[in-house]
Amino acid sequence: MEMEPDLTEFAKVPLLRTYHKEACLLATVGRIARQIQHRVHTQGSKSSEQT
Repeated sequence: MEMEPDLTEFAKVPLLRTYHKEACLLATVGRIARQIQHRVHTQGSKSSEQT
């Protein structure tokens, strides 16, 4: 039996954890961006004073 498949399986776990963390971060950033965008649209002239 070769060692490579075992190493590949072993490496999958931390990789999947990293991908999961990255996906969660991207989702959070996207959610915050949508909230900001929504505030900009609802506040109108107030948001232009802040920037």
